Amino acid sequence: ASLFSDKLFDATAKLSVERDVAFAMLHAPDKQDISDLRARLKNSRRDTDAAFGDTAAFIGQYPFPELNALWKNIETRMAGIRTMRGQIDRALALPKNRREKDLAEHWYGAVTGLTTQAQDLWIAFIRHFTGIDPIVTQHLRYKHFLLIISDYTSRERALIGRLLVENADATPGEIGK
Repeated sequence: ASLFSDKLFDATAKLSVERDVAFAMLHAPDKQDISDLRARLKNSRRDTDAAFGDTAAFIGQYPFPELNALWKNIETRMAGIRTMRGQIDRALALPKNRREKDLAEHWYGAVTGLTTQAQDLWIAFIRHFTGIDPIVTQHLRYKHFLLIISDYTSRERALIGRLLVENADATPGEIGK
């Protein structure tokens, strides 16, 4: 159970890196910035797919029926993410002023939604293990808070990446996010 928990945590961490790199690239004003990040995007996509594949291999080992519906939601959202990757690649071939303006925000929201669904799956999964032992419960709660902190940190990383490639200051609304 701990290994499954770690696999799901790893999958969301890899996904957040992919989100951040693509988000920064979509805001990049010139081809050189995009070129500099292309290898990192390719690697993060590979890592995301591998991590979710590892997680999928473990989910079937547990007889908790509510997990199946949650995992199906994740698979559906992941299929949408894979489709958006093609849209992102096509957009990155265009100059910034010709890119679909809402694509970066749509991408950010889709990946954040997938991360939230993965957190919901994790919470449903660990519910079966929190009553076993106080130490196990404490360990799982610690992981949960670490997961939340990691998600917020990655959201900040995405914003900072966008600000760097745009050479811009954060707006008052972005500071409060």
